[in-house]
Amino acid sequence: MLDQAQGKDSSFYWSRRERRGQRLHLLAIQKSNAPHLFKIVRPNTGQSSFEEDKSDLMQRYVPISASSASSGWNEQYDRTLDRCIHGPNCQSSPDCKAGCRTTDIHLLSGALIPIWSVLESTLQRRAESLRL
Repeated sequence: MLDQAQGKDSSFYWSRRERRGQRLHLLAIQKSNAPHLFKIVRPNTGQSSFEEDKSDLMQRYVPISASSASSGWNEQYDRTLDRCIHGPNCQSSPDCKAGCRTTDIHLLSGALIPIWSVLESTLQRRAESLRL
């Protein structure tokens, strides 16, 4: 992806500040039609839907070579498989999923859909006895 990037400032970057003993990595690709804007790709969340302004990027991140980024990029990718970006000592909440690569979704479908309102009202009436 970096090989195809336009712009002299397209590069891997790492955060100026360490967070919980680790630096965050990203790939910033300079837009050819707006050189002050960058597309951002993170190892844990992929391409961002938002663009980053050059001054904000340079204030918070430092450009590094692809070879220097490799190990940190892979560690960040591996670390966020099923844990938040904050790491094992996250103080946000035990269920924090910020920056997590995977999410568990419980999907109800099929025969339950037509009777969902009946199930919901029954559960509400019985919540105390069921300890919900």
